Amino acid sequence: MILHHKDFDHLIIPQELNDHIIGFLLNDRESLKTCSLVCRSWLKAAYPYLFRTLFIDQKLFQSSAPDSFLSFPSSCFHAMNYVREAKLSISSTLLQTILMSRSCCLAWPPTLTRLHLYQCHFDRFSQLCDLIGTFPHLERLALERVEWDSEQNDTGMQVRDWSPSSLIRLQLKETRMSRFLGWLSSSSERHITTHLELLGPIREEDVPAICRYLIQTSSSLRYMAVSFEKQDLANGSNWHLPILNHALVFPGLQPPKTSEIAKLYDRHFGLPLYPTPSIMNALETLRIEGFIDCLDSISGECDYARSQAAFWATRILSKIESPHLFRGMVLQLVLGRAGDLDMCDVRWDFFDEAMSGSIFSNFEYLEFEIVGRKLQLDAVVSLLSLRLPRLAAGGRLRFSLRYDR
Repeated sequence: MILHHKDFDHLIIPQELNDHIIGFLLNDRESLKTCSLVCRSWLKAAYPYLFRTLFIDQKLFQSSAPDSFLSFPSSCFHAMNYVREAKLSISSTLLQTILMSRSCCLAWPPTLTRLHLYQCHFDRFSQLCDLIGTFPHLERLALERVEWDSEQNDTGMQVRDWSPSSLIRLQLKETRMSRFLGWLSSSSERHITTHLELLGPIREEDVPAICRYLIQTSSSLRYMAVSFEKQDLANGSNWHLPILNHALVFPGLQPPKTSEIAKLYDRHFGLPLYPTPSIMNALETLRIEGFIDCLDSISGECDYARSQAAFWATRILSKIESPHLFRGMVLQLVLGRAGDLDMCDVRWDFFDEAMSGSIFSNFEYLEFEIVGRKLQLDAVVSLLSLRLPRLAAGGRLRFSLRYDR
């Protein structure tokens, strides 16, 4: 459903449908009357599908008349009860109108459990918190390209009596993660998030906040997808090393019981195991976007820059503490040719041993989502099968090909 400036009380049949009926049955009044009754009945029965999603776009409202927004929840109350998801693309101007309308906030039905904010720009971070606070029954929340100018004088969760305790799915894409996840983690309510997508991409300053949020969702998280910022291999800068020294360290904790996957990680990489709270106790599926990314999205040429995912994938795998639940892993490869697989120094032997043995007893598949232009899939499959002989022999390798870059 797209919100326009119309009187919803008089909008019984969509105008396009009216025009089509009248044009088709212009010379047959009896059929026109019968068809109109059928269409009215159909429209009423179709309400749950027609009004499942509500779109509110800043472009639909003139800046000179933002008050026109205030009347829509009450004027279309018959449709609001069917709304399940709201997709908003707004700025601070329209946001103030929403927040000032108490009747508007109360009009959100309890059936509205999904909120998707995209291409939004706010003056302050607290405005984002206020907006989310007007949706008290959220189960799914997605932020895509959401920006704010200032983080000063924010009161965060004190502004609205809102709790993330009902949040099941969370997606952050091209949005500053550390500030938002810090706000969510400040709640003392129990977190039950089962589906988490962090497609920032993740930067160094985001890692501490992500760790804290993973701790709070350790017993519920089933699916996680992540992407990391790219790094020029020529520079050789590895920001993961200082992260190991401070962001993943929690003073006062006793050394954890060493799991089998952690022991394997230590043997392959020789990095110490820092004491950390238990995380990812229920994880079933892990997805790494841009695990290898050797293709420039504009020129289509190989630039041999990669994300930090090649390192972090093994580190995340070593922290999975659900050996009997973990079933699948998806690695996205952005390639110009099959030979790019050997340009990023990936420890394929670690993946092969970790997921082909008894560490993850119910592991089913390692899937490679291959993205590239004019790429021979057979060559990539052959090379990966050689790099991962145990998984290949066990029939646990999967491959898919996309051409959208």
